[in-house]
Amino acid sequence: ILDLAGVTPPENIAGRPLSGVLDGSTDEHRELVISGWPLEYQKGRISIAVDSWPRRIAHDQPYTVTARGLSLVVGGPEDDLELYDLVTDPAEESNIALERPDDAIALLEESLRELEAIGTEPTLLEPRRGALARFRAALDSA
Repeated sequence: ILDLAGVTPPENIAGRPLSGVLDGSTDEHRELVISGWPLEYQKGRISIAVDSWPRRIAHDQPYTVTARGLSLVVGGPEDDLELYDLVTDPAEESNIALERPDDAIALLEESLRELEAIGTEPTLLEPRRGALARFRAALDSA
């Protein structure tokens, strides 16, 4: 959007432009969409997001990865992964992560690679790596 407005993005903005899709010069779109704003809201950090009063965040906030008709919700190392099939379950009511662990792992690993590629601070990815390790351990013990 900044590209279309003719504005040079600030250095601290990460991501890939959608200007080609928006102006019609390409029909390619992102195969993977990550709601990355919750990355900053990590357990133990201080936030003033709600009402400008500083508060310590008690729990890693989840982000969502959407691709190939699936939606993966990833929190921190204390949280279960949640995987939903958006075609058969658009209301996201049935978590199928344990039924389709390969899909859950693939989406999470893909999202981590994408976030690394755009320069996401490694400490922001650590809770998600912890969630992946916890999920793999649960599979191994099952």
